Amino acid sequence: MSRWLVLAALLSACSAGTVGIVDDTGSRDTGDDTDVDTDTGDPGPEDADADGFPADEDCDDNDPTIFPGAEEWCDLVDHDCDGEAVEEDACPCDVLIEAVGTLYMGCTDWANWDDAAAACEDAGMHLMIPTTAGEEEVLVDYNRRTRRPLIWLGATDRDREGSWLWVDGSRVGDGGDWLRGEPNDWWGEDCMAYDATRGGWADVGCETVGGFVCELPVGE
Repeated sequence: MSRWLVLAALLSACSAGTVGIVDDTGSRDTGDDTDVDTDTGDPGPEDADADGFPADEDCDDNDPTIFPGAEEWCDLVDHDCDGEAVEEDACPCDVLIEAVGTLYMGCTDWANWDDAAAACEDAGMHLMIPTTAGEEEVLVDYNRRTRRPLIWLGATDRDREGSWLWVDGSRVGDGGDWLRGEPNDWWGEDCMAYDATRGGWADVGCETVGGFVCELPVGE
């Protein structure tokens, strides 16, 4: 075959896209931008959660809210990959207590029950629902730090007198940590608080002002 026919054949192959550019290593560049490991031929790290950070840079490649430099939330998750799960700057209140695997946020502002409940909801939390001895220690710790003698809890019997419900809709069981003689509905007391002076639950008028502790719902 003449050299002119060989040249024509090469030009035809290039125009059909069957010949790629050959680099110095002798490998063919097909125009695919996928990062390939030249030793194994395997594709490079993927970005499974599409947050802009490949798996080898992301501390959780299955959650798009978690990546280096992400905005922190008021929860128990290290969103920005700095090794700190709870950061005060991410929470509206600065008394943070972590116990029994749950985050509690104590607020030093004085508030009535409704305002306290709303503040917790705004933070993606709810007023504290103490159901274990460990959680009572959280209230004791909060009182020690803030000197708030009255601490709002997440229960009320507004809908039906004497039928106490937690803010998550569950029923306040018999017994609990009610102080002796409580609840007594003195002058229409329909909201639950922790009386730090006496060390137990009491029903209090909902318009009374006190401190409050928010709780991050389990599983959130």
